[in-house]
Amino acid sequence: MLTRFLREDPDVTELVESRSGEDARAVLARGTADVVFMDVRMPGIDGFAALAGRQPNAPLAGVFCTAYEEHALRASDAGAAAYLLKPFDRARFVQAFDRAKTRVRQEALYAKGAELSRILDPAAPAEPRAVRRLALPTPSGVERIAQEEIDWVEAADKHVRIHTAAGTIQVRRALAELEALLDPAQFLRVHRCNVARGDRVHALRRTDGGATYLELASGARVVVSRSRLREVREALA
Repeated sequence: MLTRFLREDPDVTELVESRSGEDARAVLARGTADVVFMDVRMPGIDGFAALAGRQPNAPLAGVFCTAYEEHALRASDAGAAAYLLKPFDRARFVQAFDRAKTRVRQEALYAKGAELSRILDPAAPAEPRAVRRLALPTPSGVERIAQEEIDWVEAADKHVRIHTAAGTIQVRRALAELEALLDPAQFLRVHRCNVARGDRVHALRRTDGGATYLELASGARVVVSRSRLREVREALA
């Protein structure tokens, strides 16, 4: 049924079928596939191990097509575009495939944005933190933003969200990669998922449940991890 649905889709120009996890991983390692549908349980290695063999920068969207509902969370953690639970009909297939197509288009736009960013800033400085105005790839192109405009940054799946007074910008970068571009005298990692600008902090507060967060001048709340609490207190002292 899956093969028939795929063959009938006008966007599919080539269809390759694999009989085992090892075969699937070998196909993905070539970096030529745009979308992959795979089961969790396959002969040999499982679907997660096969997906891990993909080209790291290839715009690949993975869809897990399986009868095992309990793997949905792990599929999300693996970066899957969709989770198609068997048995399924054409409507649910189309919904999952549309998500995968959207992921591929977004990845392609991010790649173009990153290339344009390199064109705009062809010579990266030896000390990346000297960059005062960042050129960051977004789904719509490249966003140029001054560090002074940034209130805080949070990790979100394979992206980061940059929060400013004007709104939120989502860019395709790892938090650690973006943090390396920020001025360490102004920005502080307060959680594995959060970086905040020190002069935007209004107060360090604790909830009734014992969780700690920064209250920013904008009213935003930024969670602080226990492991970084002492460092945050010292930085704000």
